[in-house]
Amino acid sequence: MFKKICIGVCCLMIAFSLAACKNKDNYTKDEVILVVLTRAATLEFKDYKAKDFLEVCAISVEDLTAETGEIVKRALAGDVAHENLVIVDTFQTILKLVVRVGNKQSITELCAVLELRRDIEYANPNYEISLVN
Repeated sequence: MFKKICIGVCCLMIAFSLAACKNKDNYTKDEVILVVLTRAATLEFKDYKAKDFLEVCAISVEDLTAETGEIVKRALAGDVAHENLVIVDTFQTILKLVVRVGNKQSITELCAVLELRRDIEYANPNYEISLVN
């Protein structure tokens, strides 16, 4: 019963996010979410685009581990020259998503929507901290 309720609430959150994407006047600001892919998704070496994250109105996607991913790919293919540069067995892709957050959304809600996906291990806001005199 609890699982059905959670799925229902998450479906509503996704529907709201998609509706907000279509209403350009509903945006307040752009935010950054850092996403860690699952190991299985990492090993697919997929080139993710903003359209792959429509449920959170992604504007852009940047693979922060692209160069390391190439080293891992070569090491898995048997290139021994690169095998000591990265711990291949535990490597996971990290993506930087720039998303539009609407008036009635929070960045943590969008992270929760992303964490429902099978290819995402976890998603967190990219909080910036600065010191003030």
